[in-house]
Amino acid sequence: MSSGPQTEKVLYGDACSHVLSTPLKVFLPLLELEGDGAVVMDEKAGADGASTGIVTGVDVGVIVVEPSVHSIKTANQIAELMDFFATPYVFVGNKVTGTDDQKFLEDELTDKPVVHIPNEPDVKRNPFAYQSDWHSTLEKLFSEFKKRKNNDRLSRTIEKFSRNASFSG
Repeated sequence: MSSGPQTEKVLYGDACSHVLSTPLKVFLPLLELEGDGAVVMDEKAGADGASTGIVTGVDVGVIVVEPSVHSIKTANQIAELMDFFATPYVFVGNKVTGTDDQKFLEDELTDKPVVHIPNEPDVKRNPFAYQSDWHSTLEKLFSEFKKRKNNDRLSRTIEKFSRNASFSG
């Protein structure tokens, strides 16, 4: 499922795109999953998507963060919003070039990344160039995801809407 479409007004700043995610806010918490199923949502970089409350409809947020001051600031903002909406999350270090980058991320984030994905020039040039040595990294990420998975999306969403209703006074 995708939300949208992006209209000309949204693309060129004449209208807000938040309304485009409204169907997902309603649908995701009601989605019934089987077995190890999980709700996965890819959101644009930044805290904007998390601030709308759509995160109550996901099982575990995966916050991808690069070893830069701006990326870390944004990742911590997203984590704060995930905490506000009681949605579990993990950090994933991305484009990491070595132990200095790993330490920087670990020191500056509110929680340590569960995995670090190395900076791979081939992947930058071809996003489909899967690196075979990433298999164990992705297994570790999935294992941590399953530990934190709190499939109570509906309760979190009801709480969010109840809290929003109390603001209308």
